[in-house]
Amino acid sequence: YTSVANEMETQWVGRPGPRYQPDRNGRKPGPLSTGGRLFAQGLERIVALDTYNGTILWSAEVPGMRRFNIPRDCGNWCADQERVYIAIRDHCWVIDAATGKVNSHYAIPADRGPANEYDWGFVARTDEILLGSSVRKGTSWTSFWGKAGWYDAERGEATHQICSDALFALNATSGQHRWRYEHGVILNSTIAASEDRVYFLECRNQNVRDRSSRRVAAA
Repeated sequence: YTSVANEMETQWVGRPGPRYQPDRNGRKPGPLSTGGRLFAQGLERIVALDTYNGTILWSAEVPGMRRFNIPRDCGNWCADQERVYIAIRDHCWVIDAATGKVNSHYAIPADRGPANEYDWGFVARTDEILLGSSVRKGTSWTSFWGKAGWYDAERGEATHQICSDALFALNATSGQHRWRYEHGVILNSTIAASEDRVYFLECRNQNVRDRSSRRVAAA
């Protein structure tokens, strides 16, 4: 029996392999695919592959690019045909999807209070808009090593939901500030965008808003 081409399937064996990235139990962001490229996130690093044959196109070490426990938070990156957007500390890095070159850094808009008190939380690209959210520094889950790095618990601190203080929009290509929404504590895992609408759940309870922590327990 001889196989023919249309009965064969592609199997990737080899690079990049598992060593560049942390174990899946940390619940890190999933890979992205657009424009014929596949982007995979490791531990403070990123690798771009050809979607069709798995060839590594480029890779980069990116200190500070850490996000875990995604079921209780949100992803820290998004991509379009030309760019990859990564939330790192209080900025969003804009990286050329074809070369891996960092084109620019977008800061969190600071309409109220100092921007250095916040990190960039949610990030998404829709039409010409780049959406982002402001989370208080130290809120996002960034630890991998040790007990805090395993996020399969059914109760306890690791199950707390991450919330943002504000949602904002920038021009995706220029970084120009478009608008900012700040009326309550926004649950990051509920933020979703579709065409000309953004949807999310928020809490306007003053007791919750006055808390210093933005890791909110379910009960």
